[in-house]
Amino acid sequence: METDHKTPNVYDRSLPPIPLLCELSLAATIASAIILAIALPRAPHLLAPVLLAIAAWVLIVVAAVMVATIRPFNYRIFKMVGLRQLIAELIIAGMLEFVFLRDHLPTGPLVVFSILVGSFSISVALLMGFQVARWQEPR
Repeated sequence: METDHKTPNVYDRSLPPIPLLCELSLAATIASAIILAIALPRAPHLLAPVLLAIAAWVLIVVAAVMVATIRPFNYRIFKMVGLRQLIAELIIAGMLEFVFLRDHLPTGPLVVFSILVGSFSISVALLMGFQVARWQEPR
């Protein structure tokens, strides 16, 4: 198969650090959840977990903007993989929310945990979609 000289080879092209941003977002999400979980069942201080949750969401937004600006890129594969992964993550998120509600988690930690579950789900879906699509021929 001949390669078009205008389209860079999938192995040679330079891409933004989207996996790093997603992984940092996951790390901030997990650190925030650990800080909250350690304090339970007492009322936890929410400042550090909220700041980490904000950092996680900022990293997700930056990564998503970076994905949107990549040209050329196989967005069809990205959407296909990312959407399926997001559906799986949302099912898991729903089960976690059920557990949080069933355990009568106080409102403050419940809201923060819900935000963290959302950031975790989106980070994983974004990471999976990008990692698969980056090795596909751009369209």
